[in-house]
Amino acid sequence: MLHKIDKVLEKISSFFTPLTKALSPLYKRWVLPTQTKISEQFFKRLQKYLKVSTKQKKKLLEEQQIRRWRLYTLAAGLLQIFEPKLLYGEYFFSLSILTIPFLLLSIKGYRIAYLGLAFLQLVGALILLWSGLWSALIFLLICSGVYAFAFRFENARIELERHFELRSHRPQIQKDIITALLALLIAWCVWGLSTLFGSSGPNLSTEELKLEQEKAYRLSLVAGTVVRHVYGYADFCRQEGYELQKYPRAFASRFAPEISRIQQELGKKGSSLQQFYLNAKQSYGRKLFDSIASEIDSFRRQAIMEMLELQKGIPASQIKWNEAIDSSISMQEACLIFDEMYESILSSSSRSFAEVRGYSGE
Repeated sequence: MLHKIDKVLEKISSFFTPLTKALSPLYKRWVLPTQTKISEQFFKRLQKYLKVSTKQKKKLLEEQQIRRWRLYTLAAGLLQIFEPKLLYGEYFFSLSILTIPFLLLSIKGYRIAYLGLAFLQLVGALILLWSGLWSALIFLLICSGVYAFAFRFENARIELERHFELRSHRPQIQKDIITALLALLIAWCVWGLSTLFGSSGPNLSTEELKLEQEKAYRLSLVAGTVVRHVYGYADFCRQEGYELQKYPRAFASRFAPEISRIQQELGKKGSSLQQFYLNAKQSYGRKLFDSIASEIDSFRRQAIMEMLELQKGIPASQIKWNEAIDSSISMQEACLIFDEMYESILSSSSRSFAEVRGYSGE
């Protein structure tokens, strides 16, 4: 079976041979000189790290060490693909599908593929860290460590081949790239088909569709309010140097029944509050934190005016705002006061609180 697949891949690869030959002059003129310079600098700067010990040389000559590290790479690549699902409950489709071709090429011995895997792992870890999942650091260290050691052994293999101490494995670059691209295409098609058939549902009338859209809008509205108070304020204050201890838990406790209903509704759509918050940060970027900063700053200014009213015994309208007054309470201190005053904040007649309290999921 594998032999037949290999023959098919060879035929597909040979189909692109005329195109490869046509592009060969351009490659030799524009790409090869730069590639050669980079390769020379690589070996020049990392020469001492490319030396192979006697013990390592023996293992490489037996070719067991390389096979072992390629197997470790395969395991690390699969862990990288399923990492968001394990930690977050959702896949990062774009990163997962891009991992596949790099994983195939690394198993074939292409060193640059390890750098691609490491870069994708870093991006995925940063996304998870941004959402507060610090356990992503463990996955980053494990996968990056495997790729680094595998990269090191592939370098050692190349060094032995350069000195004719190890038989050269002539790569079929065109065939390997075609295989990687086909794997990428197949994965994309499988995902597309699963999305197409998975999202198919009953036909709705105009009124029913309008009702579903209104429900989705209301769910989005109240979910946005919840994640703002449970995750957003905490993330902002953490950046300012203070870790909210009371407010997020108090908010979650005060609106526990409503949050439970929101979680159920989001679960029906294959999402969660954490995923909703991650999507919000990806969609709005700094705008989300800027709006939170504006709220906390208004709270800070109000706290300053109340403090001055108590100290000076005069109404706020008679206090002239200046730089010294503005700096009397920092944003970090405002976060601390905000955290301590959680009871009065949650007891206020806020419109957003009323919308969350009135959410029934219907």
